[in-house]
Amino acid sequence: MAVTAVLLFICSTMHVSIDLVRIMRAFDTYRSIDGGPEAYLGNVRKLTHILKSTVYITETCISDALVV
Repeated sequence: MAVTAVLLFICSTMHVSIDLVRIMRAFDTYRSIDGGPEAYLGNVRKLTHILKSTVYITETCISDALVV
């Protein structure tokens, strides 16, 4: 149970950190480019988006395994 709690804490911390990096990049780096932050955040081919989704899926699998 403690291992699961630690894994979920790590995954959720990674998820929030990746989201923070994405938001900072979107509103700092991409604010003057065509489409702006919306285009950056809507691009699902970016590595940060793929990593964020992977962490979320892993977190969901760990939670489901705990329940089962």
